[in-house]
Amino acid sequence: MQYNGYSATAPEQLMIQEQKSAVRSASNVWGFASSIGTVAINVIVIAAAFVLRLTGLNADLFQNPSPTVELIMQIVLSFLLMTVPFIIGALATRERISALLSVRRVRAGLFIPLVFIGLGGAMLSNFMTNSFISFMNMLGLNPSSGELQIPDGVGGTALFLVTISVLPAIIEEFAYRGIVMGALRKFGNSFAIIASSVLFGLMHGNFVQIPFAIALGCVMGYINIVSGSILPSVTVHFLNNFMSGIQQIIYIRYGEEYGTVAVVICFCLSLALGILGFFILCKRFRHPFAPIIEECPIGLKTALCAFLSCPGSIVSYIVFGGSAVVMLLPFAA
Repeated sequence: MQYNGYSATAPEQLMIQEQKSAVRSASNVWGFASSIGTVAINVIVIAAAFVLRLTGLNADLFQNPSPTVELIMQIVLSFLLMTVPFIIGALATRERISALLSVRRVRAGLFIPLVFIGLGGAMLSNFMTNSFISFMNMLGLNPSSGELQIPDGVGGTALFLVTISVLPAIIEEFAYRGIVMGALRKFGNSFAIIASSVLFGLMHGNFVQIPFAIALGCVMGYINIVSGSILPSVTVHFLNNFMSGIQQIIYIRYGEEYGTVAVVICFCLSLALGILGFFILCKRFRHPFAPIIEECPIGLKTALCAFLSCPGSIVSYIVFGGSAVVMLLPFAA
């Protein structure tokens, strides 16, 4: 067997096989944790709607909910999907959650440039995603993200912003940058960032958000490791989603012209802050990417191939990839 350009010895071969087995085991745990909750919730909702219809009761609560009810359901389901399966996964692998994620305070001199970098990364990820969507449009496909409706009134608008910004920032970072990435760091920082970002992207279940979330997940994984805390990535996640929500509100309430202006302002401001944050970090660290360059014992490519080809990951492709494909169909538009 060839390993890093030379013939591996028997002990090295054994170590490689043990590491690949450990990576596959992690893939199964976190791949299933990402997808099994979604499957279970969908089965429960479909079964409940079916039972209500059989009994002659109104099934519209599940099939055609009002915007307010839809947001409340989103909050409840998101909380369940992003906490219970991942806590169970941590318990199953005998990982202490307190050891996987840190919420320690980060000094402003590091916190601020990392948040700036995260915002700049979000804008670049948006640009890449828009290019991907344009390519799909050229093929006659119209991907949708299934955006939530905004209820009327100040209270409804506030509920909408909390649902799409505050809640995801906390629970999704807890699940993916906290538990999943924390559990995978023993195989190398770069591997942990990429593998957790792939699962994070797939979890969104549509072709609008999947590429964006994978790219942004890598950026947030980087700032999480550099800071040694989950707080900067939570902040970036919140600010990105909050700005997106504000833009959506402006588009709906004030028209496309004002919405476009809001998008351009957010893009330019975030990109400028991202560049500024990167230069500040370069002055602070001689090699800003040094903290994540921790080699995987079996090599990054080998580890990723092992991770992405296991049943746990394959189930995620089927569950979330299938959802993304369904959303391309005319009846789902």
